[in-house]
Amino acid sequence: MSSSVSQVLVRRLYPLFYRPLLTRVSLPTTFSSLRSQTTGTQQKHETINNTTTTTAEQTTNPTSSSPPPSSSSTTAASANGSVEESLGSIEHQLKKVTEENKKINDDLIDMKDRYKRSLAETENTRIRYKKLVDDAKIYGIQGFCKDLLEVADILNLAIINTPKDKKMNDKDFANLYQGLTMTEEKMQKIFTKNGLIQISPAEGEKFNPNFHEALFQTKIPNKESGTIVQVMKNGYRLHERVIRAAQVGVAQ
Repeated sequence: MSSSVSQVLVRRLYPLFYRPLLTRVSLPTTFSSLRSQTTGTQQKHETINNTTTTTAEQTTNPTSSSPPPSSSSTTAASANGSVEESLGSIEHQLKKVTEENKKINDDLIDMKDRYKRSLAETENTRIRYKKLVDDAKIYGIQGFCKDLLEVADILNLAIINTPKDKKMNDKDFANLYQGLTMTEEKMQKIFTKNGLIQISPAEGEKFNPNFHEALFQTKIPNKESGTIVQVMKNGYRLHERVIRAAQVGVAQ
């Protein structure tokens, strides 16, 4: 019973006596804690002020306080430099290739021109050689023909100078004359067959220096100047080449 009363008294008196005492005992500790908190708050304020000042300085002078470039920025700059160098090298090579291509094209054009000229010269040489061969075949007998013309001239003179009365009255002479005439005709056919054509100008024909040779000139009444008045000897041409011009007299 007394114990219960004591406990009741203790519980009622505790707030009055012991709590103020405990409060007084713990005040220094509480004050120290408060001062520590105050000091921490001041330090925080100083840190914030320092941070604000540093930020303002960085804003005022960004170059001096800017952080060094990162490795990625350095790599990008290096890559840009390499690309520019590669582009420059490619442009130089392209220019060099273009110049070489132009030179090759110029050389090709020159070679084509030379090739065409060479072909033309070869063709001209072939044509000239063929003409020489053909001329050799055609005119190879020119010397022989000239020799035969002397025989033909003698035969023709014999026929022209045969007396008419002898041809009419002498049978043997008439047969001889006929043989001479047939021989001349046969010779002219052989000449024509081999391309040897007789040039027989007529009196009164216009003189042509390409086919005629004027042995003399004379004034003849009623004859036009430059016309043939007499044929001394017939001419001959071998194909298109005159090997002997007809010898004539021309009126002045």
